[in-house]
Amino acid sequence: SGLDRVFFCNSGVEAMEACVKLARKWGKKHGKSGNMITLSEGFHGRSLTTITMGMPSYTEGFDPLPTGFEQVPFNDFEALKATANKDTIAIAFETIQGSGGVNVIDAEFMQKTRQLCDDLNILMIIDEVQCGVGRSGKFYAYQHFNVMPDVVASAKALAGGVPIGAVMAKEDVASALGFGDHGTTFGGNPFATHVACAALDAIEEEKIVEQAAEKGEFMMNLLKEKLADNPSVKDIRGLGLMLGVELNRPARPVVDKMFEHKVLGNAAHGTVVRFLPPLVISKEQIERVVEVLVLSLEQSS
Repeated sequence: SGLDRVFFCNSGVEAMEACVKLARKWGKKHGKSGNMITLSEGFHGRSLTTITMGMPSYTEGFDPLPTGFEQVPFNDFEALKATANKDTIAIAFETIQGSGGVNVIDAEFMQKTRQLCDDLNILMIIDEVQCGVGRSGKFYAYQHFNVMPDVVASAKALAGGVPIGAVMAKEDVASALGFGDHGTTFGGNPFATHVACAALDAIEEEKIVEQAAEKGEFMMNLLKEKLADNPSVKDIRGLGLMLGVELNRPARPVVDKMFEHKVLGNAAHGTVVRFLPPLVISKEQIERVVEVLVLSLEQSS
């Protein structure tokens, strides 16, 4: 990651909760008591804190919600700049939004946000729970942008399917938490961490990250070729093997039809068919996925 310290927990939501606690403790030590800013269409977990950070649809019926958060439009740096101030403690976002519809952070937004954080002494927190650990074609998706965050949340693929989460931070940020400030019963247990080490060894030895980059490019090109003139398709986007096809109609009937043909997809944000295939998927299997998508678009129209 390029960061200095790590705290192990059990899931992505626990990692994001720890990010919030770390940011608030760090903020207090720097005389800050302001909000944490997040981006619209984000998803950071299903605890009360993390649904408050994400899309409003996930908060319905769960109020009163925690305070201390505000949101600006995704990739809108001018809105972010207008909202942030010297009392802001952190800006937190996904490099590639998953549930929000596979939206990739803009490179210029990333660079300007890093500079804004430096100028106002604000933490940059990156949620890599879904897009991290090789899926984007880099080990962490922020590495596409030559930007170093202050804090990173990781989970999901980190132990190859066994529950684990991790928060990584720069030393001067991590040191804000003292003994007893945060903890977890099972975080960092020998079983989960040993499996994580085995998974990371396999990722390195089998060049899984490089495979994700190569296969992702292959799948993106194939999607663009096969869907070039499809009247239902508005956009095709993503990085590596985290891809989305945005439609001008609901995605759920298309995903249901794909399932009938024994291909798993996911309907994200209403109109996006999201693909998160195993990083070991073969090119032949990718061709079948795209073939079924084209067929399902026809059969569900």
